[in-house]
Amino acid sequence: MLIGRGIAATALAVAIICGGTQAALAASCWQANEVSAAKVRDLQTRLMVAGLKCRMQGPEMLAAYNRFVVAHRAVIQQHNGTLRARFIRLEGRSGGERDYDRYTTALANAYGSTAADRSACAELAGLARRAAAVKAADLVSLAEDYGLQPEMRGGSCPMRMAASR
Repeated sequence: MLIGRGIAATALAVAIICGGTQAALAASCWQANEVSAAKVRDLQTRLMVAGLKCRMQGPEMLAAYNRFVVAHRAVIQQHNGTLRARFIRLEGRSGGERDYDRYTTALANAYGSTAADRSACAELAGLARRAAAVKAADLVSLAEDYGLQPEMRGGSCPMRMAASR
């Protein structure tokens, strides 16, 4: 009889631990809107850093970046707000703000370490022109097409399918 209770207690403990682990994973994984926000932030940061690094190659890159920002200022701010809210949700106001700043700084630093040769600057000026010209809803696709993969610790949340009856 005690063995049965011990097994039941162990099973209950495992279920609680697994349930807690699943809840923690669900809380830390990136929701679809957060993934989209990270991709747009990645695109914006990539172009911003290129604008600064490529200004010695000529004014086109910075001008193209500025056109992109003017055309999509509202959606860029919306996506940045989504990212900030994600970090605040996970770490509270002060910790979240700090983690958001670390995230965006690390992103800029990663792009800052790349070369600013003429061909790279021309390629990125073309990307900035495309980014300025697309509809706001297409910025995520543009970032994906360009191959930008922002770091997302915890990964994206699994998609859930509706159950059929």
